[in-house]
Amino acid sequence: MRLVRAGMVLRIRDAVKSDIPQILAIYKHYVANIVITFLTKDPADAHISNRLTASQERGLPYLVAEDSSNSQIVGYASASAFRGFMLGYGHTVEMTVLVHPEHTNRGFVSFSMRELIQR
Repeated sequence: MRLVRAGMVLRIRDAVKSDIPQILAIYKHYVANIVITFLTKDPADAHISNRLTASQERGLPYLVAEDSSNSQIVGYASASAFRGFMLGYGHTVEMTVLVHPEHTNRGFVSFSMRELIQR
């Protein structure tokens, strides 16, 4: 999928292991500056890797928005198990969408949520 905003062409694709450093940098910004992550200190480097693997093992989408001009990850969106593996929540997922702070207000969140739901 492609999204064109503010002269930038974003390619929405499945995340791969090589995206983890850029995803982690975005996530760490939110941990340090916003309360939505519920974390109070930087996560371990394996945190994102573990979440990516867990989502993929359950067949859930984990997407990135990549600037086609320079391969920079400008945001990511994922679905993950809600409350882990508690059977009562087996069909419920938690969706996360985070955007690089320099690339907000360009429609990525709405576009990514639609893509997550469709998958």
